Amino acid sequence: MTNNKGLTPGQLLTILQNSTDATAIYSNADLTIAFVNQAMLKIWGKDATVNGLRFEDALPEMTGQPFTQLLKNVWATGQTYEAKGTPAQIMVDGHLQTFYFDFTYRPMLDDEGKTYALLHTAVEVSARIALQQAERRLQQLVSSSPVGMCIIDGQDLVIETANEQMLVIWGRTREEVIGKKLMDVFPDLEGQPFPQLLRDVLNTGRSLAIKETPADIAGTDGSPRKIYIDLGYEPLEDSQGNITSILATVTDITAIVENRKLLEASEALLKDLNEELAAANEEYMATNDELQALNEEYTSVNEELTAANEQLDEIGRELQNANQKLNASNAGLRLENEVLLLSEARALALFADAPVAIGLLTGHSLVVESANGKLLELWGKTARVIGLPLAQALPELEGQPFLDLLQDVLTDGKPYYGDEAKALIEQNGELVSIYFNLFTSP
Repeated sequence: MTNNKGLTPGQLLTILQNSTDATAIYSNADLTIAFVNQAMLKIWGKDATVNGLRFEDALPEMTGQPFTQLLKNVWATGQTYEAKGTPAQIMVDGHLQTFYFDFTYRPMLDDEGKTYALLHTAVEVSARIALQQAERRLQQLVSSSPVGMCIIDGQDLVIETANEQMLVIWGRTREEVIGKKLMDVFPDLEGQPFPQLLRDVLNTGRSLAIKETPADIAGTDGSPRKIYIDLGYEPLEDSQGNITSILATVTDITAIVENRKLLEASEALLKDLNEELAAANEEYMATNDELQALNEEYTSVNEELTAANEQLDEIGRELQNANQKLNASNAGLRLENEVLLLSEARALALFADAPVAIGLLTGHSLVVESANGKLLELWGKTARVIGLPLAQALPELEGQPFLDLLQDVLTDGKPYYGDEAKALIEQNGELVSIYFNLFTSP
C-alpha cells in the first residue's frame, strides 16, 4: 500500500487509528479484522483484542442481524453499500443495547477488480434518530389533540403544522396556513400582543400561559370576529439545544365567557326584581297599618254614637267624614294591590323568559310555585310539577344535599351560592349527572 504524498502504510494506519471517524478494515472474505481504530472500538464496546478475529466472532451479538451478510455481499460483489439511521444491537458493558448508525461498507479492489479488503466507516446517529422520533411523536400529539395546537417556527413565525381544531379556531384550511408566515395569514394580528409574545418565548426560552384573553381574527372575507381563548406557548429545542420553534395550544372559550356574562346580567336583573318586590312589600305593609288605624277610628266613632244619641247629628257628620277617609284608603289599598300584582306578574314573566333556570319555592314543604322553561328542561320535567313539593316533584333528590340546603336557606334567611354543583337528575327514565352554578335566596 503506497501513498502519492510519500506516507508509509504505517503512517496511514496511525492516522486512521487517531481519526474521530469510526473505521475498521477487513482483510478477507471471512471478514477478519485487520485494523480497527479507537472510535470504532468505542462503538462496538470492545478493546483492541478483537484485532485478528472474524467480525462475527468479535461481535457475536451480530448473529441474527443483517450486517455480517451485508459485509460478505459487498466482498463478493465489489459494490459499495451505504445506509442511514440503521438500528443495531450491540453488547456494551454486558447489556445488549440498540444504537443507530450511518455507515458505509466500501470494497478495496485490485487491478483485476477483485476485492482485497473492506473499509467499514460508521457514525453513530442515535441522538438524531431520537430527535426525529420525538418530532414524529410531537406531530402525532398535535394531530390527535382535541385542543387547538400548532407549531410556529423561527423569528418569521412560520406555521409548520396545525391540527384540525386549530384550523377550526382560525377559520382556515390547511393549504391556507401550512408553510406560511403567521402575519401573512393573519395581518389583523398587527397591533395585538400575540406575535411579540411568541418572539419573547423564542428569545427567552420561558413558557407562557394566559387565561381568558380576547383575540380578533378576521375571516377569509375580511369580516372581524372576536373570540376568547386560553393559550399556552411552549419552547421547542433542536438537537443542539437551541430554541427554534414553539408549540402553541389554544382553547376557544368564547361560549363559556358569553354564557357567564349572560348569567351575570340575569343575576343583576334578578337582584333588581328582588329589590322591587321588597319595596312593594313595604308599601303593602304600610297600607295595612293605615287601614288598621282607620278601622280603630271607625270603631271608636261607633262607640261614641251608641253612648251619645244626643250628639247624633255631630257624630253623623264625623262618621261620614270617617267613611270618606276609609273609602279613600280602600281605594289606595286597591291601587297598591294592583301595583303589587303587576310587579309580581312582571317578575314571573321575566322568570319565564330568563335565559337561565329560575324557580320559586314556597313554604317548608318547598312547594314549586313557579319554574321557567330552562329549569324544567334542567330537571327533565314538565309543568305538571307546579304546585307539588320539591321532594315529590324530584324524588331522585332524596339522599342528595339540596333539600336540606334549601331548608337551611329558608330557616336562616341567608342566600347560598354554589359553583359547579353536581346533581343526579332523572331524565328520560335514567339518572344523569349534571353540573351547574346554584344561587338561592329567601
